[in-house]
Amino acid sequence: MTICGDGSLTAVGGAYCLDQSDRANPVSCAAGAGIGGNGLTADRTGAKLERPNFGTIRIEGGTIRAVGGANTQINYGAGAGIGAGGGSSMWSLDPVFTGRVELAGGTVTAVGGDGDSFSLTGGGAGIGTGGVTGNIWAPFPNEICVSISGGTVDAAGPSMLRARRTARASAAVRM
Repeated sequence: MTICGDGSLTAVGGAYCLDQSDRANPVSCAAGAGIGGNGLTADRTGAKLERPNFGTIRIEGGTIRAVGGANTQINYGAGAGIGAGGGSSMWSLDPVFTGRVELAGGTVTAVGGDGDSFSLTGGGAGIGTGGVTGNIWAPFPNEICVSISGGTVDAAGPSMLRARRTARASAAVRM
């Protein structure tokens, strides 16, 4: 996908979802990226239903604001602002997020999606991978390349955004 021109775009990733239409085998999906991949999808058998590869995203111009999808469920990750969706190691899956983000121009603001307050639920990166969490801890390899050759970029994970909001609110109160 290539985004170019002088316009503006605001994109917010989809939140965690649960499809219980087949009660014997419900399907869960972690949160999606603002721009990029959807969350890792798996069913209770542990089968991966979709490989998390978001391809290549190239931004050449415009004003872009991307926010990763939020997650409110334990054991699932939130999406990146730009890049991969969230994942889960709930059923001992080995997600390998792959893709490429090329920033060549424009003004880009990317914020990772919020994870829940549970320690097993991770927030997404501003640019890169979504949160990967689950009921087991294991390092997950990622093959995501981020290249910045031009433009103005401001990227933060969700906790950094909360810290910025808190600092601004505190400064306003003290004045």
